[in-house]
Amino acid sequence: MREEIIEILKKSSKALSTIEIAEKLNMTSVNGIKNVIEVLSSLEKDFEVYRSNKDKYMLFENSHLKTGRLVVNKKGYGFVDIEGDEDVYIASKNLNGAIHGDLVVVEITSKKGLDLEGRILKIIKRELKTVVG
Repeated sequence: MREEIIEILKKSSKALSTIEIAEKLNMTSVNGIKNVIEVLSSLEKDFEVYRSNKDKYMLFENSHLKTGRLVVNKKGYGFVDIEGDEDVYIASKNLNGAIHGDLVVVEITSKKGLDLEGRILKIIKRELKTVVG
C-alpha cells in the first residue's frame, strides 16, 4: 500500500486529504481508512510524505521542506547543505538546538535574490555522540 499511496501523491498536482487518498485506493470502510492513516503516518516518519497544517498530504520532495547536513560557522550561523540544490542560510537564532554535522529538516522561509534563508524544524540524526561543555 505504501507504493500505491506514493504513486497517487506523485500524480496529484495538489495536496490530498486522508479521505481523498482512501477513495483513490477504493478503501472507504472504517478499517480501510484506519489502514491508510497508519501507512501515511509511517511515511511521514520516514520523511517521504509531508503533512500540512490542514491535514493534507504531499510528497516531501514537493513541499517547502528540505533535508540536508548542517555546517555551522564559528560565528554561530550555519548553512544546510542540500544535495543537488543550493545551500540554505540558517541564522543562529534559527538553529533550534542543532549542531555541526547533524542531518536536519529545514524550512525555507525566504529567498533574498539568489540566497535561500530558513530555519531548522527537526533534527533527523545527530552526528556527534558525546559533547563536552
